[in-house]
Amino acid sequence: MLGEVAFLDMGSRTARVLTASPCTVVAITREDFLEFSAKHPSVAVRLLWQLGGILGSRLRRLDLIDATEVAREQELKALAQELHDETMSDLTALSMELSLLGRVSQLDEAAQADLSETRGRLVATNLRLREIVRGIYPAELVNLGLVAALTSYLDNRMSRTVAGLTPLRIELKTEGFGSQRLPEVIEIDLYRMLQQAVTNIIQHSQASEVKIDLRWLQSELRFEVVDDGRGFDQKRSHDNMNRTHFGLANMKDRVERHQGLLEITSQVGTGTSLIGWMPTVNREEVPTDSSAATFTMKADEG
Repeated sequence: MLGEVAFLDMGSRTARVLTASPCTVVAITREDFLEFSAKHPSVAVRLLWQLGGILGSRLRRLDLIDATEVAREQELKALAQELHDETMSDLTALSMELSLLGRVSQLDEAAQADLSETRGRLVATNLRLREIVRGIYPAELVNLGLVAALTSYLDNRMSRTVAGLTPLRIELKTEGFGSQRLPEVIEIDLYRMLQQAVTNIIQHSQASEVKIDLRWLQSELRFEVVDDGRGFDQKRSHDNMNRTHFGLANMKDRVERHQGLLEITSQVGTGTSLIGWMPTVNREEVPTDSSAATFTMKADEG
């Protein structure tokens, strides 16, 4: 059976059927089913039970995927903390010992040069490892929360260039956060979703301006990511969501697993907007704190 969700909720149909051999396809509209159920109620009930079984099976698979994703994020978090607390600390300590050794030991000029070169490699390795750890699971997301982690991520991206003839200006506005923290699972998914959105813009949109707006209200979190890039054919993207636009599908999944909604709107030549919300715990008082920051990536005209 195909199209059972649209059949039950009367939404738009998106499924397509391509048969590998001759067969019979039966299309059942809502009106047809109501008429059929009046004449053959027992058969109609069996059909509904079958539809319920299909949906139940898919929901179980989705729950398993969600559980796997949460477990994966926890493993990444543990790995990042281990690298940060142990490996990077060991590299820093070793670099300091080499520096001290070069000062107190009676080494000839060649040995001093080799020692200095080795220490330089250690420092460079430590910096590369820091970038890897930030990509795996940023320490700011653990210690300081979503806004700090996103600010750090955007600030770090500024050290790179964006392909094209114009620089990319990213404006980040937040409101209602203060010192309060969202639940960890929401912070993780929202951070990953926004990270994916920025990556897509940098790699594909050829935009010159991006506006990111996060507002944590009393019982919901609203967010927007709007760019002035070249946009894309939304109908074609929807038809190929799972194959060519996996990033978009992944962003929607991350929002919807928290009973939220993400609407993606785009047209060729007019940019793209991601607008959505997630329900959150009902807060007694919403902080009035707000912040704004601007980040600019230089253009790589080559």
